[in-house]
Amino acid sequence: SLCFVVLTGRVTGFSSSLSSKAVSSPNTAPPIPHKILVLGDSGFLGEEIVRQLQQLQVPYSVASRSTNGLDLTAPNAADWVAAQAQGCTAVITTVGSLLGNKEDEVVNAANGFAAEGASRVPSIQRFVAIGNDPKVRQFSQSIPFLQSYTKGKVKAEQTIANYFPDRHTIIQPSLIHGGDTFSTSPPRIPSNVGQVAEDVLGLYPFQAASEALPGIFGVALQAPLSRE
Repeated sequence: SLCFVVLTGRVTGFSSSLSSKAVSSPNTAPPIPHKILVLGDSGFLGEEIVRQLQQLQVPYSVASRSTNGLDLTAPNAADWVAAQAQGCTAVITTVGSLLGNKEDEVVNAANGFAAEGASRVPSIQRFVAIGNDPKVRQFSQSIPFLQSYTKGKVKAEQTIANYFPDRHTIIQPSLIHGGDTFSTSPPRIPSNVGQVAEDVLGLYPFQAASEALPGIFGVALQAPLSRE
């Protein structure tokens, strides 16, 4: 699970699917954090992360637009995150936007301000963000609806790497499944459909074909990842 990545600093065992990658900076695993700041806790992924932290009895604090007015695009966003991150040892951000307009670039890139703020807190050992699979990203660049979304993700990851060169992890799923309904923002499919697709498309022949085929053909064969 994503919480496993944060608590151990390792990505091994996160997912066996080639369509669900995690890019981690090459450093020794940090000690188990004592407290985690979750940005975007009211969203699809954020809710699951909080549930897992509660189950693991890991102390945490949360911030989101609906919880306490989180706005990473605000001029003082870095200062705000730095204040919220005091006493924490890791930050997970699930903040994102997929509306098909220029706001996507602004909102997704703003995760870089979260990294800037977190970098001011000496106790922060790891910064974790949600990206997307490289093949999905490459394909998205040719679709006008997704171009701003992709640009924002790329900018955020570059900024995160600058502030946490040896202490960042980017989770790179293709499509995420969970819950009971379909959604386009963020893109997801319900668990009953997604689990079947994950089991089938996670088999080696489909993974190999996904890696070998270009464009939409390769993307279509990538196994979705459960939000758990």
